[in-house]
Amino acid sequence: MVLYADDTGIVITVSNKLDFNININQMFQAINTWFNVSLLTVNFSKTQYLELRTTNYCNVDTEINYGQKFITNATEIKFLGLIIDDSLSWKQHIERVASKMCTARYPLRNIKYIVPLDTLRIICCIVMPARTVLLFYPNHSY
Repeated sequence: MVLYADDTGIVITVSNKLDFNININQMFQAINTWFNVSLLTVNFSKTQYLELRTTNYCNVDTEINYGQKFITNATEIKFLGLIIDDSLSWKQHIERVASKMCTARYPLRNIKYIVPLDTLRIICCIVMPARTVLLFYPNHSY
């Protein structure tokens, strides 16, 4: 179990596909009991689970419920800023980060003719990670 602020991540592994639904629901009951004892509540409208799939994945019809409330299956989740999908690829995360970087790059492109290069370097280092700065000025040494 990983707790961070108001986010909780739980990793559950099972080797027996036949007992998967039983084990997952029993685990969720225990987790929910822990939350209640700790005076915390589970927001079922925000709670999702992610089944990690491999290339030779065998589909298991999973239903996680508590009382009359069901937890939905997601194909991707965002945890601590990292987007994790069910095949553990980086595609969705890279696309979102690239989109944010393009948004930040537009004003930098427009001011590069106005401010000195040293000032632009400082701004780039503040706004973006160091590896990204090299994409803007590959011919300059840092």
